[in-house]
Amino acid sequence: MTDPGSTPERGSLARLHPIDGMLLRSTHLERIQGYAASLSAALGRAGGHGVVSGYRVRLDPVKREIAVDPGLAVDGQGRPLLLEATATVDLSGLSPGPADLRLVVATRADVPFGQEEIYGELCGDPVGAPAPQHAYVSESVRVEVRPVTVGSVDAADLTLRSQVANAWFERERQEARPWISVDDATPLT
Repeated sequence: MTDPGSTPERGSLARLHPIDGMLLRSTHLERIQGYAASLSAALGRAGGHGVVSGYRVRLDPVKREIAVDPGLAVDGQGRPLLLEATATVDLSGLSPGPADLRLVVATRADVPFGQEEIYGELCGDPVGAPAPQHAYVSESVRVEVRPVTVGSVDAADLTLRSQVANAWFERERQEARPWISVDDATPLT
């Protein structure tokens, strides 16, 4: 009897298959880390991006700064954004815009740290001391404040929040492709 299944292709979730006697090099360890990161991102995308908990935004008009409380979020690539301390953004350098609307955005920021000596580098200076390298990367969070333009809104109106939401969703609707496209040549059945 023949196998009715499809022939599997090489997928993007690739892990190391260790073999006894194998010399582990940095490429193998990078594959292990890459697999764990890809698996985590796939699970993050499955749950959807956005704020999981925390990330409360507070405006201090006296200090002219925004404070974002610690929290957990998932970015559009499914990567976790773990903010462990309150982040502040100084607004004193920003000039007011129309209706003075701002978008607070949290993005991933890799911060290298930790000094390690590198020995046995093939292209290094054989006489001098080895140059220290950063051996670790902290997956941190950067908070930015960006000006927002969402069409015509009346800043003096008490329904400003509704106006902004309506203009924002209308812009998203206009930029998005329709789920169903109908043309004259293909009737919708």
